[in-house]
Amino acid sequence: MTIDPKNGDGLGEPSGAEGFALWIETACSEFEVVHGLLNADIRVVPSRERSIGSSTKTNGIAMRPLSLIEATVRKALLRSFVFSVRRASRILEERSSEIPVPRIKRTKFLNLTRELAAVRDVNEHGFDKNGKSRPTIHTLDGNRFALDETSSVIQGLDSIFMGPVNLAKIYPLVKEMQTLAGFRTLPIRRQLPPKASSGCT
Repeated sequence: MTIDPKNGDGLGEPSGAEGFALWIETACSEFEVVHGLLNADIRVVPSRERSIGSSTKTNGIAMRPLSLIEATVRKALLRSFVFSVRRASRILEERSSEIPVPRIKRTKFLNLTRELAAVRDVNEHGFDKNGKSRPTIHTLDGNRFALDETSSVIQGLDSIFMGPVNLAKIYPLVKEMQTLAGFRTLPIRRQLPPKASSGCT
């Protein structure tokens, strides 16, 4: 991140490049953890107390099946991935001149991620009293599955749906954005300390 204090106190104004990098890096981490859970590279494991049956908790999350806990984690990460990608898209659209992404790739990213807007809107505002975005049932895989924008269906690493959108098709382009404009591309600017006074006038 840029370190550019104003008047020697506090952080400077964050750039569009920094904001875009933040949300792209966040989105990549979220989706990659989901991949890790699906591959069993990352596992949800019980605490020692639960594994030996000595937990004093008789209800709540501690007593739910581990498979349900893991599914809850996956869904939360997928929903957060949608939000993170949309935040990155908005920054790229509004501050493109500050972000080192070629125009062709920028257009492709914005067009592909635009379909996430409805999913994000329903999850955020779908149950507001006067909300305009309402959950809608969508069918997938020849009507084998039906889900709305608040639901997720995972059939494998290449089929990870949140509502009607296959997030597995969104992720590769998000990963490409990380390479083009992630944290590693940010310059680090540090304010030089003031020159020491020589004491001469």
